[in-house]
Amino acid sequence: MILIVCNYKKNGAKDIADEMNTFLIRHGYKTVYITHEELDDYDITGDYQLVITLGGDGTVLAAARKLVQLDIPVLAVNFGTIGFMTEVEKDRWKEALTFFVAGNYQCRKHMMLDVSVIRDGQVIDCGSVLNEGVLNSPDSKLLRHSVKIGDALLGKYLSDGLIVSTTTGSTAYSSAAGGPIVYPDLETVIITPICPYSYIVRPVVVTPDRKIYVSLESGSSSTILILDGQKRIMLEPEDTVVFEKSECKVRIITLPGSEARFYSRLSDRMSLRGAVYDR
Repeated sequence: MILIVCNYKKNGAKDIADEMNTFLIRHGYKTVYITHEELDDYDITGDYQLVITLGGDGTVLAAARKLVQLDIPVLAVNFGTIGFMTEVEKDRWKEALTFFVAGNYQCRKHMMLDVSVIRDGQVIDCGSVLNEGVLNSPDSKLLRHSVKIGDALLGKYLSDGLIVSTTTGSTAYSSAAGGPIVYPDLETVIITPICPYSYIVRPVVVTPDRKIYVSLESGSSSTILILDGQKRIMLEPEDTVVFEKSECKVRIITLPGSEARFYSRLSDRMSLRGAVYDR
């Protein structure tokens, strides 16, 4: 069985979803067809062989959060703008499905982070992220927090917030806040302060093999933790947020030339192709 998740708000997505549905039925597959808005409430039972998302990176993030425990490959078709996670452009969907039907496809495994909130020694909420966890203030005030890598203190931060990102998320909010872009095949965690009070504070790239502890200082401002831009958790002073490498990974189907497409998208995003050099 194949699950098709379509973001109807994307121009042309429904038409291609209909074509995909016809293609798969013709090749003997049973399909289930839902909108991205129905995904959270959808009860996934049965033997699913593939999940297809038609939308942008947000649609992939929603599907990953819902499906990661099932270890189902994802065919992510790009209807967004840049779409670093959506490996297949919409004009190549039939090529990708032909590879899948023939059993001749490859997946890139994307590391996730498990995130838990500890209050008074107890875990009061948790979740997983494919991109990042973000701490910031709903009141636009500076936050005071410390960061430990395992047992070692990395530092104490005074900033508008903090981003703890996976390699996959390095091209998202972390990049916009000045963090480095990391090639998808590497497994890293990127700690990026948002507008730090001290201009010498810089993002740090660490191994995912140690837990990361972000602790709010006593008397700190109101703080909200946002997971992949979709789940929100209100924090209290002295709460600790723990990030650790998840046992689960998201498997996203790739097509030949995936590496070249990554750098092409990166070039487009950074407007490198429009640069003019005087010689």
